Amino acid sequence: MGKTCHIVALLGLMCAVSGVAETAITSISDIRMLTDEAAETGIPVELEAQVIHIHPVLQNWIYLSNGPPGIFCSIPRTLPVSGRLETGDLIRVKGETLFFGVSPSIRGTSLEIIEKRPLPEPKAVTIEELAFPSYSRDCTWVSLSGRLVEMSILQGQDYLALKLEQGGMTADVQLPYSEEARQKVEELMFLPVQVKGMLATAFNRRKQMLRQLLVMNSLDDLTALQQDEGEGFFRPIGQLMAGADDHSSLVKTRGTVIYCSGNEFYLQDEEAALRVIAIHDAEFEPGMELEISG
Repeated sequence: MGKTCHIVALLGLMCAVSGVAETAITSISDIRMLTDEAAETGIPVELEAQVIHIHPVLQNWIYLSNGPPGIFCSIPRTLPVSGRLETGDLIRVKGETLFFGVSPSIRGTSLEIIEKRPLPEPKAVTIEELAFPSYSRDCTWVSLSGRLVEMSILQGQDYLALKLEQGGMTADVQLPYSEEARQKVEELMFLPVQVKGMLATAFNRRKQMLRQLLVMNSLDDLTALQQDEGEGFFRPIGQLMAGADDHSSLVKTRGTVIYCSGNEFYLQDEEAALRVIAIHDAEFEPGMELEISG
């Protein structure tokens, strides 16, 4: 059977807090310090924070930050809000704590937009850092650079699932799905990019952190970076088949088409043959000479 994971923003440090007063909590960090049991008692909350992410489908699921760390907040779909709620908005939210998924969160009962603001400058993180999940980075606004090496559509078409590669390591990135977004990612495949978004954390059923991933707000958070001249080493097909290079390195090769069907074709040179999977359907005829990179 497959392993089941729950992906939510990690919102709490699992440590005990004694003598919790029933006055309203005004700090996200204080909510994070609650135990699961304390959060479930519904302690009053009243705080100001900036909206850093809104779920593209469940738009009453929002993520807030007033400096590291951030927190998940659910609001009723019928909750009246003065104006359209957007990422970057500075808001005042009232409500109570609850235990949601794996950690303390907020159930909002009142929300007021104080000011329209741009999102803050993101904190740059590396793919290597994300290989070691951290409480302190969860639900924070960050930027990440790497090469786009994979794209798939998540079930339900809520998000595109992307992989970025950097130094032989990969990180998971999610982008709200649209046909425009899918086409743009296809254009940038295997090129260096920068993405901005909120860090979320994947847990198993024992509440153990598995990995951290970056969740983008929109296609505007994806930027192409300039590619170095000469990037991508040429390798004969025979050398590629020998596995001499890092599997995630950008390489070039050339050969003769010997078979093509759909988005799959085979190239052959004097030493070996190579199966190639293209992003789009490949309309190549046997006998054509091609140089490819990927």
